[in-house]
Amino acid sequence: MTTRMATAAMFAAFLCTGSALAQAVAREPGDALRALREYRGTTQQALIACGSPFSQRRAGARGADALRDYRTCVSKARAEVSLKLDAAVRSLEGTPCVTALRSYNIAFEQALTGIEPQPAENPFAYEQRQVFLFHAMAHAWGRFEIAESFAY
Repeated sequence: MTTRMATAAMFAAFLCTGSALAQAVAREPGDALRALREYRGTTQQALIACGSPFSQRRAGARGADALRDYRTCVSKARAEVSLKLDAAVRSLEGTPCVTALRSYNIAFEQALTGIEPQPAENPFAYEQRQVFLFHAMAHAWGRFEIAESFAY
């Protein structure tokens, strides 16, 4: 499997893990569901957008321009995600889901900061690290789904 295919598969798998949002439709008020959807969507979009300077299509993109683009993207993403997280937390107040959502946010932050290649890191090691970080996020969201299922 080429690294391009592995990267595409990783992003596709990450984007497809969202059954809690589908399950929540029947039992949550519209504002709470909207807040969760916006928060999760914003985290996913941020990872894709901020990872693009280092995409396999731009194989040599590990220079100063790519790092500058990435760091600018990260600062914008953090601001957007922070606002969406606050709204999502407010929509869940009084439930045990808040702790699980904050754990997901920690995994998101680690994945976001982990996009930047390490010095002298080979492409295979970089891809392995990305897969690990995205799996950690998927598991954190799964824990949120479990907490949510017990809360309602």
